[in-house]
Amino acid sequence: MNLPHVVIVGGGFAGLYAAKAFARAQVRVTLIDKHTYHMFRPLMYQVETGILSADEIAAPLRSIFRSQSNIDVRMGEVTGIDTKNQIVRVEPCDLQYDYLVLATGIRSNYFGHDGWKEFAPSIDSLDGAETIRRDILMAFDYRRYQHDTVRAAAMAKQRGATLIAFTDPYLSPLAAHADIILTTSVQSPSPFGALTPAVALVEALVTGLVDLLGDRPLERMARYDSMYAGFVDAGDRAQGEGT
Repeated sequence: MNLPHVVIVGGGFAGLYAAKAFARAQVRVTLIDKHTYHMFRPLMYQVETGILSADEIAAPLRSIFRSQSNIDVRMGEVTGIDTKNQIVRVEPCDLQYDYLVLATGIRSNYFGHDGWKEFAPSIDSLDGAETIRRDILMAFDYRRYQHDTVRAAAMAKQRGATLIAFTDPYLSPLAAHADIILTTSVQSPSPFGALTPAVALVEALVTGLVDLLGDRPLERMARYDSMYAGFVDAGDRAQGEGT
C-alpha cells in the first residue's frame, strides 16, 4: 500500500506535536532535524546556571517515537525545498513528500546588529547555554553603591557567569554574588583618583589572560570595542535626527 508521505522539518515542540498527530493516520511520516534530540527549551536557563546538565533536557527523538510505528526519524540539515517537484533538499538524501510541515523553530533577533551575537549568545541552543556558562563578568561598584550594577551582576550570576567584583573594603552588595572579590582602598574624594587602583587591577588581570590565552582576549576586546563604537555612533546619529 502506497501511503502518503508527510515530511516534518524540525524536532522542536511544533514538530513533535505534528508528528504525534499523525500517529493513527494512514500515512508515512519522516521527521528531520539537524540534531538527534529534542531540547526542552523551558529548562534551558537551568543549563546556563549549571543546575542541570545538557543531557537532562535533551531527549533522543528516536526514544520519544519508539512506540509510533509510522515514523522515521532522520538527522540532517535541510538546504532547500523544491515546491514544484515536492522535494526536500537534505543531506545525504533528498526526500519526496506529499505533505510538508515546516517547524524549524525560533532564532534570536539582534535587530540588524549581527556583531552582537558574539558578545550576547542566545539561549535557543545548547551551545549557546554552554557558552553563557563560560562567561566572566567584571563588575565595579564603589561607594556610593549602584543598585543597577548589583542587579545586573546578580542576573549574570543566575545565568551562570563567573563574577569578579571590584569594590572597596566595605564591600558592595554585589560581593554577595561574586566568585572573586578584589578590593581597593578609596582614599581620594575624586572618582578619578579612586578608580586608579581598580584600573591597575584590571590591567593586571588582562595581562595574565593574554599570557595564558595568547592574543585571543585582545582580539575579542578589539571586536567588542569596534561593535560598541558603531552602536554609539548610530545612537548619536539617531538622536541628532530626532532633534
